[in-house]
Amino acid sequence: WTFDPVFLVPLALAVLYFKGYLRYRRRGGRRFPVWRPVLFAMGIAVVALALLSPIDMLADYSFTFHMAQHDLLMLVAVPLILLGAPFVPVVRGLPPGVRRKLFIPMARNGPVRALAMFVTRPLVGLSLFAFTVVAWHVPEMYNAALDSEWVHYAMHLSFILTAACFWWHIVTPYPFPSRLHYFLRMLMLVASAIVNEALCAMLVFSTTPLYGYGRLRGFWGMSMLEDQNLGGLIMWIMGDMLRLGVISVLFALYAQQENAKEAAGRRLSQRRLAQSS
Repeated sequence: WTFDPVFLVPLALAVLYFKGYLRYRRRGGRRFPVWRPVLFAMGIAVVALALLSPIDMLADYSFTFHMAQHDLLMLVAVPLILLGAPFVPVVRGLPPGVRRKLFIPMARNGPVRALAMFVTRPLVGLSLFAFTVVAWHVPEMYNAALDSEWVHYAMHLSFILTAACFWWHIVTPYPFPSRLHYFLRMLMLVASAIVNEALCAMLVFSTTPLYGYGRLRGFWGMSMLEDQNLGGLIMWIMGDMLRLGVISVLFALYAQQENAKEAAGRRLSQRRLAQSS
């Protein structure tokens, strides 16, 4: 097990979240059902698994583990944390002085609000997410992250932040509702899957090693090229399966919404018919 300073960010959020959540519940708040803090805690646990467990150490030697680590952060941890609706509990968990003198003025600042609204726009979030994933898989960028711990930390932090921008309108974390139609959310996932598949195809079908894994040759009996091909395949399958699962949930929510509209329409028609008769 190792320590990654990037984990201090989700750890601090977790402390503030549960402090604010307990304070909210003690005051009689009932807007946050139990499943939200459970999903939030699961998301923090996945971040810990990706950054602190032996997965992080093995990622220094194996492309396969590095890809698994990235997918855990971007496609599992971030949406779980957002599903936990962290904003209200975290703000409530801040010390009163910090909330009053720092957070509230910053939240009301025009440029800050404009920047937050810009980076969470669907197309901007999708573009930032796709660009970040592709950019860090350019061999020069990837090798720089292998050679420098600070560049590696920057890689992980950029993955988390841009993944949050991407998932924002798909998950719609309370209290920030999204007007994006369910089909458009599905389309965002399909678009990100296309980028993922193009990148993975390059890794799976490459005939030469692209990255600098010269530290431990023949990891688990595999050559560097075989490890790279396997890592690309895992990224391909894991990424597409996770996206397909989310698309299935979104479609089910859309069907539920349409059924509710139809039922409301039938009730309205029945009332009008009863009034006219």
